[in-house]
Amino acid sequence: MARVFPWEAVREEVKARLRARNEKWEASPTAKEWVEDFYPAEWARVEGCRLVYDPKQSKTFENKWALRPYSCQKIPWCVPCSLDAGRRRTWRAMEDFQLATTPGQRRLVVPWTLAAAYYDDGTGVGAVARKDLERFAKAVSDFLHQLYEAQPGELGWIMSYQDFGERAFKKPNPHWHITMNGHYFRDGKMEPLPRVSLKGKGRERVSALWDAALGVHLGFDRTTGKLVPKVAGNSRVEEPAVGRGAFFKWLKYETRELIDLRKLVYSRQNTTVAWYSYHDRHERTYFHSAEFFAGLQEYRRRLRPDESNRLHRQYGYMVGRKLAEVSAAIGSEAELHDPLRCACDECHDWFGRPDLRDQAMGRDQESWIPKRTEGPVEASA
Repeated sequence: MARVFPWEAVREEVKARLRARNEKWEASPTAKEWVEDFYPAEWARVEGCRLVYDPKQSKTFENKWALRPYSCQKIPWCVPCSLDAGRRRTWRAMEDFQLATTPGQRRLVVPWTLAAAYYDDGTGVGAVARKDLERFAKAVSDFLHQLYEAQPGELGWIMSYQDFGERAFKKPNPHWHITMNGHYFRDGKMEPLPRVSLKGKGRERVSALWDAALGVHLGFDRTTGKLVPKVAGNSRVEEPAVGRGAFFKWLKYETRELIDLRKLVYSRQNTTVAWYSYHDRHERTYFHSAEFFAGLQEYRRRLRPDESNRLHRQYGYMVGRKLAEVSAAIGSEAELHDPLRCACDECHDWFGRPDLRDQAMGRDQESWIPKRTEGPVEASA
């Protein structure tokens, strides 16, 4: 769905977005009940989210208008805001890989998954990794540079932290999903990375390097002052993905919001929560409601996911200023401004002035009829 429109189409587009918003909540009816019961203060803001839109005249497209919702940004409690945040992260990553690709070449990425072992008794290097993401991330960086025999600044990647797999808080599985750009940046140009094999001696080398990196950075538990008795991890590398479509799904999965309330089925009567698998909807994990709430609270206290860029990170030449230098050196350019996916200030959600946003939350969209003026139009009573 396009993100800028002629003025005549604005009202119909607002109605379509309201229908889409309602459908997202109707698809997860018990998630709404769960937020109401366990996070009533958050629900007070979520309930009125995206009911009012502010049309702004586009500075890029002549006689076109962008619609910016008054959004609560209560993530993960608000399903529409969570989905939109994931969409923006995905498209920003796609844009970064475009800037890190020499013109005329197809985009090439190498997906990795790197995990730290966590045992059923709560021990293992994964127990340390879950408490210290900074050291866990440094272990990843050291491993990749040693594996590819690269100097600092020659590699670029985006990675996202996942605290568990399919069983939510009952089975921790600390790991990083990594999407590497498939090229070194050396002497002002891009050179292809060698392919890594996980067969035979290739597997042995990868395992030895990853275990060594974990031992260096996470082999000592600072909270207990003791050495971790057994340092082990596991790794998986996917086949290189070539072209835009090949790795879009991987990036979308990597940069998603881990606490996705669409996977939750809540029973008020039985006070239970069923958490569905990401890959198989018939596979589910059951919790008592209080148990799930306690697990979520511990997760948020430990990882502080509200802090920007903690769970989703850029490294090497994919970091802001360095990426701009690489782009200038290889002559790459961002694709034409596309309001369907662009993350610029004109296209993404408008947070607006807090006072105006607070006044707008919960209002009936049908009672607001925008009037065309020269320049931006603000919501009016």
